[in-house]
Amino acid sequence: MGAFRSKWQTLLLSFVVTTFLVEGSFAGEVFDPGTFAPQRDQFAFVVSNTGVPAATLLSVQPPGVDEIGVRGEWLNCYSTLDPACALNTRTWSGPGDQGVIGWSVLPICDSQASENCIEKFEIAYDGANFADAKFLRTLAGGLSIPSDPTFNYVGGGTTSIWDDSTLANSKKQSYMTNFIYSSFYDPSTKKFNVSNISLSIVPIKEVSGAYKAPVMDRNLPANNRISFGPRGSVWSEDGVIGVATDFPSTSKFRLTVRSTNQVTGWFKARLKDPAIDIKKYSEDNNKVVIEGEPVSVPTFVYTKFKSEFNTKENKWWQNNGQSNSTTGAGADQQDIFEYLDYFRPLVNDRAAGFNTLWTVNSTNWGNQNKCLMDPSRVVGIVSTNAMGFNGNSPSYKDGTLNYQVAGMHYMPDGKSLVEGTYDLLIRSDAARCLYGFSNAPIQASISVTGEADQKVATTSMTEGNGWIKLSAYGFTFSDPTISVKLSQAKSQEKVQGNVQVKKSSTITCKKGKITKKVTGESPKCPAGYKKR
Repeated sequence: MGAFRSKWQTLLLSFVVTTFLVEGSFAGEVFDPGTFAPQRDQFAFVVSNTGVPAATLLSVQPPGVDEIGVRGEWLNCYSTLDPACALNTRTWSGPGDQGVIGWSVLPICDSQASENCIEKFEIAYDGANFADAKFLRTLAGGLSIPSDPTFNYVGGGTTSIWDDSTLANSKKQSYMTNFIYSSFYDPSTKKFNVSNISLSIVPIKEVSGAYKAPVMDRNLPANNRISFGPRGSVWSEDGVIGVATDFPSTSKFRLTVRSTNQVTGWFKARLKDPAIDIKKYSEDNNKVVIEGEPVSVPTFVYTKFKSEFNTKENKWWQNNGQSNSTTGAGADQQDIFEYLDYFRPLVNDRAAGFNTLWTVNSTNWGNQNKCLMDPSRVVGIVSTNAMGFNGNSPSYKDGTLNYQVAGMHYMPDGKSLVEGTYDLLIRSDAARCLYGFSNAPIQASISVTGEADQKVATTSMTEGNGWIKLSAYGFTFSDPTISVKLSQAKSQEKVQGNVQVKKSSTITCKKGKITKKVTGESPKCPAGYKKR
């Protein structure tokens, strides 16, 4: 199944950007790059931050193209029995074949026996404790597809709507939550396998008008049977749309889901200060609790008429989709660094605007290190606000965990620097496996390299409840690499309950233009560095 997934993974974004919730389709209080390309056949190149559509779909994907090719059309199926999907007769014949992909929006748990569902959504404003949000409804109408155990297909419905009216310090804010499975059909086994999961929270406001819910007409051709919601909406019903707004300031969110235990390894996120707890719930499901603050993520905008695209731009336009006059590479795509380097001089190394996001997605990019890719459990989460980032787990080389991020150097004013956030959560025993450490305390050296005027505002490391958390905030772009080097401390830790409590301090070390923060019980500068 792994080889089948990887063949199609880099092609997924086209359909998502073409039809669904992307950074370019936000309206209202959020930044909308689509407004930069108002003329016919004019497109804004951007960075997309949505890896899966916010709707239930079962689709046949066309192959990708090179610089001079033309991509085929997506086919949308109304069920596993739709002849357009042809599941019973489909074979895998090579790179030119078409794969079947399912996206399933999962429901709210309605009993203790429920699986593959959202159990709880919690909100904390202004430093207060978490409190349950109020569940209002799932969207009326819209796109849904029934499950089919014959093919191991989960099926799905519509997104969930909540508000904060149960909080003592309510902001009178509504939210949509999405818990989505991405699944691929394996013709050799005649089964769907869940390959990715996605969690997202979007603050919304409702706008009334002559709007229609998305519909699928099975009597129309499979390439033209779905009508989607209007531009500027993240969901639509008959008579009302949901428009994305910005998150309330000083807010934190927590989602509890019952999720398949098929998806393991690493997760990538748009969160600040994330925390995770995972426990077995049933034979097939884990209970996963993820919390964190939303982060402000920048994008650039470069507009051009389609008739003027060069071969490289045409390839990106074909493979990455077109929506609301925008086209964009995914922030975690394998070619995101090439994409940003190409457009960097064309936009004077400036971000055009920001949107605040709360998302968590699994990743199945390959990493052969046995300590980092345990197939039996979730090993870690990497979270950043960078415009582009490595969609895999950190790489381990020469004693350091390295992670590449990228972005434009300047804010829209062309003077102020864009500052980055990076959080790494890794299981304590996985880190100790990696370095061959004992159970004694660990200290960390965190550095950000690759910038002439590189700046790290704060770095930190904590360990508790079986996880090591490392963070670096305030670094600048364009293409920095964040490196973490762990070392074994000699002193013994105190234990309070099941949380290790350490007395640590942070020092600043400098070598030329490179600055490092070293945090630990007895921090020391690396060889060649001097304490500042």
